[in-house]
Amino acid sequence: PRRPSSPRPPRAPPAMAGATVSLPVIGDVPQGVAVAVAVALLAVLVGLIRRLGGGGGATGEEKVDTSGALSAERRAAAETAIFGADEVAKHNSRDDCWLIIEGKVYDITDYVDEHPGGDAILNNAGGDATEGFKGPQHPTRVWDELEEYWVGTLAK
Repeated sequence: PRRPSSPRPPRAPPAMAGATVSLPVIGDVPQGVAVAVAVALLAVLVGLIRRLGGGGGATGEEKVDTSGALSAERRAAAETAIFGADEVAKHNSRDDCWLIIEGKVYDITDYVDEHPGGDAILNNAGGDATEGFKGPQHPTRVWDELEEYWVGTLAK
């Protein structure tokens, strides 16, 4: 007598080696590249939503001021705060990151994970980042965005 065969698990579809996706404007691109681009765009979108205050509410997260400008109280504090280079140097990690740019001190800790250039923002953590900041990778609007992180001035 024949034994009943056990059911076989469903087979995975064959690998789609060489598969391409046709994208408007760009044309045909490898499927893996299209997926990677989609994931990267999704990550940027999630970062923007978080930065603009989305996703707060029930989770208890503090919503970010979307105006891009300092409140009058924070501006007054930044205008009078003076930090020595030794104080700024203590803030040199991903979890506590200050930068000096053109003599102003910025606490960019909350922005580090959102930085489109990845960990490059940490290259001068706790020090002067003026030269790196002024590169062609930063559009002029970045200067306006930087303003919201201003905490004081570097002592002369």
